[in-house]
Amino acid sequence: PAPHAASDAPSRLELIDVGDTKLRNLNLKVGPGEIVGVAGLGGSGRSRLLRVIFGESAGYSGEIWLDGKACRFRSALDAIEAGIGLVTEDRMHDGFVGTLPIWNNITLPWSGAYSRGGLLNLRKERRAALDDAARVSVKMPSIDALMAQLSGGNQQKAIFARWVSSSVELLLLDEPTHGVDVGSKAQIYDIIRGLTQRGVSVLLVSSDLEELVGLSDRVLILSDGRFQSELTGQDISKDRILHKLLDDEETP
Repeated sequence: PAPHAASDAPSRLELIDVGDTKLRNLNLKVGPGEIVGVAGLGGSGRSRLLRVIFGESAGYSGEIWLDGKACRFRSALDAIEAGIGLVTEDRMHDGFVGTLPIWNNITLPWSGAYSRGGLLNLRKERRAALDDAARVSVKMPSIDALMAQLSGGNQQKAIFARWVSSSVELLLLDEPTHGVDVGSKAQIYDIIRGLTQRGVSVLLVSSDLEELVGLSDRVLILSDGRFQSELTGQDISKDRILHKLLDDEETP
């Protein structure tokens, strides 16, 4: 069956009745260059939604469409190869490998692209990482320094560096500025906006209401695994989001 493409522009991402143990028949569209925010209280299924899209949960029902094609990713690698990137909520736990150098962390999803005949071209890989780190203004003693040596803000920018020059078309962001300083937060917002100007679509999960208001073209309210409501235009405000979150939480 064809996706529900009623709009003029094809959707970059479309979910049709997607559900699993925590998600309930979710329907969603994200257009090219659009930032769709997702607000939800703890346990609402926010992070789970991103993990399902990213191929980390094969046991879901419903359909996921990417650029008009039905997809069924069996792993994160499948999702990356299809043009999807993910910035995880807990960078210390599953966002990077602190004992590896910065360059290695930046190229981690793409290391296979630097091999030829089974041999890695480490010089080329390192140079690409250096260029990507410069694009997002990572402050570092050296590209060979360990990832763990960077400040939280620079660690997060290095994670974003993975996607700035890649073929990513959909970026999934889970609390993208959690635990970073004010200066790095502003830089990360510039990175996100720069990606959307290239046509990259963004699905943004955040508990920072100012972040959702400042970045999102639309905000969806997720409660108990369901999208309960949607805010657009002038309705996107901290007060409106908070009201919807609390109202939906109290509604049986």
